[in-house]
Amino acid sequence: MDQRERARLRPNYNALCDRSEMMRPDPKRQQQALVDEALRKLEAIAVQATSSDQAVEVSVDAFGVLIEVELAPWATQATAEQLGSSIIEAAQQASRLAHQQRDALITPIIALIDAVRDQPGHGAADPNVGETKDFKVKPASLSAVPRQPSLNDRGPS
Repeated sequence: MDQRERARLRPNYNALCDRSEMMRPDPKRQQQALVDEALRKLEAIAVQATSSDQAVEVSVDAFGVLIEVELAPWATQATAEQLGSSIIEAAQQASRLAHQQRDALITPIIALIDAVRDQPGHGAADPNVGETKDFKVKPASLSAVPRQPSLNDRGPS
């Protein structure tokens, strides 16, 4: 087998190794695999919504953070108040949908983590465990985005 063939087969080999590792009945490994998969899915969530007047379409991430705003060509003829209302309406709708998708993804994982933690030897329910370490996910790519100042925050110039 030459280097090219070996390089071509490497991803399949790695995937099989990962799957065989996941097949072992290790609750912590199962938890981590589920969390890793959930994080990949969370990063991929992008929800779109359109305002009722069709002037604005927005996209938000899994946490409802606005990532894109598109205006209909005629939207620039609307007043600032009308356009602002359309943007807020679409953003709120997209945010609600994103939170629903995020919660649907995370809720089963939290239930699994709680179930494993409650088993003997895995958490607070076990009197032999002196200290319980809470499971925390803090990936850098999913950290909170600081709030940007708005026009209303700036005051008179």
